[in-house]
Amino acid sequence: MELLAPAGTARNFLTALHEGADAVYVGAPGCNARALARDLRWNELAGLIEQAHTHGARCYFAMNSLVKEGELGQAVETLARIEALAADGLIVQDLGLAAVARRFFPSLPLHASTLMSAHSAAGVRQLAELGFVRMVLARELTLAEIEEIGRSTGAELEIFVQGAMCFSYSGLCLFSSLHGGKSSLRGRCVQPCRRRYVWEGGHGSPSGRGRGGRSSRDGGGSGSGGYLFSMNDLSAIDLLPELARAGVVSLKVEGRLRSVEYVRLTTRAYRLALDNIALTGPARDAMLAQARELLAAAMGRRASCGYLRASNPAEAVSVQHSGNMGHFLGRVTAAPERGRSEPAVALCLRHGIGVGDRLRLHDDVSGERLAFTLKSLWQQERGTGRPAVFAVGKKSLVHKPGDRRTAARQQRRPGEEPRRAVASGSGSTANWSQVQRAAVGAEVLVGLPAEARALLQGQFAGCLYQVDVAGEATAAGVAALRAVVAPAWDRGRAAAVLRELRPAAPPVPAARRPSWWIRVGTVAEALLRFPRVPERLLVPLATDSPGQLARHRGGLSRRRERIVWCLPPIIQQQDCGWYEQTVVRLLDEGFRQFQLGHLAQVQFFAGQGERALLFGDYTCNVLNAETLRRFRQLGLAGVQLPLDSDRETMRATLEQGRRSGGGQVGLTVYGRPALFTSRLSSRHFQFQRPFTSPKGEEFFLVKQDGLTRALPHTPFSLLEELAEIETLGFDYLVLDLRYGEAQQMLADIEERLRGAKRRRLAGNFSAGLE
Repeated sequence: MELLAPAGTARNFLTALHEGADAVYVGAPGCNARALARDLRWNELAGLIEQAHTHGARCYFAMNSLVKEGELGQAVETLARIEALAADGLIVQDLGLAAVARRFFPSLPLHASTLMSAHSAAGVRQLAELGFVRMVLARELTLAEIEEIGRSTGAELEIFVQGAMCFSYSGLCLFSSLHGGKSSLRGRCVQPCRRRYVWEGGHGSPSGRGRGGRSSRDGGGSGSGGYLFSMNDLSAIDLLPELARAGVVSLKVEGRLRSVEYVRLTTRAYRLALDNIALTGPARDAMLAQARELLAAAMGRRASCGYLRASNPAEAVSVQHSGNMGHFLGRVTAAPERGRSEPAVALCLRHGIGVGDRLRLHDDVSGERLAFTLKSLWQQERGTGRPAVFAVGKKSLVHKPGDRRTAARQQRRPGEEPRRAVASGSGSTANWSQVQRAAVGAEVLVGLPAEARALLQGQFAGCLYQVDVAGEATAAGVAALRAVVAPAWDRGRAAAVLRELRPAAPPVPAARRPSWWIRVGTVAEALLRFPRVPERLLVPLATDSPGQLARHRGGLSRRRERIVWCLPPIIQQQDCGWYEQTVVRLLDEGFRQFQLGHLAQVQFFAGQGERALLFGDYTCNVLNAETLRRFRQLGLAGVQLPLDSDRETMRATLEQGRRSGGGQVGLTVYGRPALFTSRLSSRHFQFQRPFTSPKGEEFFLVKQDGLTRALPHTPFSLLEELAEIETLGFDYLVLDLRYGEAQQMLADIEERLRGAKRRRLAGNFSAGLE
């Protein structure tokens, strides 16, 4: 099996090679799902690929961000550059981008990103038919399911074995996007799953906290809360023989944003385990103990084997832990800035640190985090007598040299003015010296970047973590990369490709105003009387649908021409057979319209031809006309654009789609979309009970089709922009009545259409999608 390591920097790349990685994956500059402050430069990438090939290793490029219509030109140039570098593989999420790469840059082997949510044999077969040579499977699969997929498809399978776990299925998370416009499918996720939430109706509060960055409540009792969705890290170091037997060919370590120390230790641990995979008995136990020790020092989170052993793992989430990576350094208080030009925090160290280390400040109240490189550090000199006291609003935390337990307990006396600790030489109550390093137990002031001032205001109370250590580059190769000249790439060819994809042509006007479709939550709701007769009724196809169909056969038969059966975006491997059989049965009964939640479901209609009329849900993730065209080629008559898209992307995609014959295009303009879609049903979840974020946003959980969904209490609505949306050229608009009382939601819709001002989740139509 291949050991595939991550690299977000040249130092990490060279470290991975030095520690024995068989392959390394990097982000394609500007087009990857980890939006870094600075991507690797093209000349650096050229030098790193040369280094990899010299070591007999491979280099894959992650170009796995969804591509907006307006970004297609840049994407084509990036493909041309990657081809010139002779990369060994291209990791892709965007279906349109994959089609462009296969057509114009066929030398680049295509790998299907985990963001494509390949979670069944049907999905893997469909991706193979589209030209992908390797599939990165969803993290939610069990060993048994991976083995079944491998056995039934014979495909090249890659899985994650170490690193972060998203709470939601990758490719189906809308939380970060709909609450702030930063899309997880475009590398901008702000990790709302790592925040602390509180169940409503009790004494918990979003700012409740305990020692060591932990919540003071366990997430299970009345009114309690915690880090409800903050998944522990994945670690499959014990399961490599089982993965080999399941047919996995590549073991992937997550972490292009993580530290060099993390890359060093995780790569070393898995190299050790792979090189000794045949060991048994006490020898294997000793080897695994050594590997686990390396992983424990890698500055990760708590770890478990994720879903590999169970489809609903009990140890997936530790609600009392914030999910921060790195070594916990201690709880901090803001220190006054007298004598210094920068903000700072004070703490008693639980782990040694030094100038040049990467640290992360975490605010328990807001959930905000700030990562920075430590540039200034002061240490309190021993034997200075009186303790230093730092005032924070009405609270104070006393630090006494050499006594962490006392420091955490002491408070100033009532009415006593707080004493201020400042840099040495300023007449302070404590003497401070600027140092390069400080050991465990030291009382220190940690200098922060200027942008930390905003975080320290108001109710701040937080922790500090060490996420990387300062050090020299492995093999002294980083500096030499600056002299590497990237190979020439054919600008003319890239321009010719773009001209072929986007030939000059007059705009095609929209044919008519969009029709209305209504989506309901049950078969019975399809028989309701609606204020406006919809052109289509979107009805869920679930395991209880045949029974409901039998009870309401007469009414449904009369509406057969309007009914579109909706397949969910996740259909587990063991359920695929039932859905295939049910689709055929419905077709035989004269129902011919279906909406697909995932491209894998095209497989269910193989051989049906014009007997089936297919549409795509917004979960198909279409942000450009090339993806529209690809779905049209797969036989879909229409597809919805993502409801979190923005005005300009919608307009450009629709205009180009009409030129290239992309089929009908729809948009959901009202509903309660799933912000998280997860396989996990943790024991601390309280379904249907409201919970709130640190910002006061209200949500609730539902369990349906074996999945957990987090939904907004306030409905998503673009009805307020309806006049403009109707001019863009959509063929149909969807009102989604799921996850609420249908008649109440219809009344709310009518009020909004009459111009009533109501609370809403407005999405990114006007604000823009990042």
